[in-house]
Amino acid sequence: MTSVIAPSFPIHKRSLANLSNRSINHSLSNQLTSSIMRSAHLVVIDSGIDHSFILAAGVIADAEVIILDAEDNGIEQITAALRRYPHTTHLHLISHGEPNTLFLGNTQLNLNTCSQYGDQFRSWFGNHATNATLLLYGCQVAAAGTELLQRLHELTGATLYASTTPTGNAALGGNWNLDACFPDALPLPALPFLPETLAAYPAILAPALSTQLLAAMGSLRSISMAALMKPEAWWCNRMAKLWSLVMPTMAAILTLLSPATTPTARLTPALAVAVE
Repeated sequence: MTSVIAPSFPIHKRSLANLSNRSINHSLSNQLTSSIMRSAHLVVIDSGIDHSFILAAGVIADAEVIILDAEDNGIEQITAALRRYPHTTHLHLISHGEPNTLFLGNTQLNLNTCSQYGDQFRSWFGNHATNATLLLYGCQVAAAGTELLQRLHELTGATLYASTTPTGNAALGGNWNLDACFPDALPLPALPFLPETLAAYPAILAPALSTQLLAAMGSLRSISMAALMKPEAWWCNRMAKLWSLVMPTMAAILTLLSPATTPTARLTPALAVAVE
């Protein structure tokens, strides 16, 4: 588990090297939060994802970043953070996802919680709603359609982006392309991460079981691609292994069925004596 930092303690890249797994310099944090933050980009990373500090350290210089406390309500943490960052027009939520769901702290962002926390969502962007974007980084959040995006747009006024595919490491079947957009099909804006950070991130933003299944699918995909790219070598290799298993059995069967072999020669020594 990575360290858990409440949204009252924003993380700046210059101070990441001084963070331990369970502590942060509170005096620095209090100093940073004493004034109104004016960055247009706020990156919110759930502490439940793997390697959350890799992503936190790779946020671009002119964006703010916080890590959600896994034991508290994530939606309420984001609402509190946005009060300290009232100039936020681009909100990036990075967490585990599944169709129509993003996991935030100890709660979920889904169609049910949209109704439950409607007043909070309406306050997120204030007067900046018409120019705001809300990006949901989580595996397959939009795979079942854009119903969640539509509801969040109605509540926040922002343009919503999410993914229909796994999000994260390419070797595990992921990518960083949030290919679903509502209400209009607009190009994906520039992401607030250094390109090398996204390229090096070693996980995907899916719950643990989904991650294992996607990893297995990635392995099967690799095998299939190998068969497609070099079918002769791939099949020859598999047939050679199969033949090495079948040959001893076939040889034994042929030996038993051979007409040149006498009945007693095919029997064990003890049985041969009995026959004689």
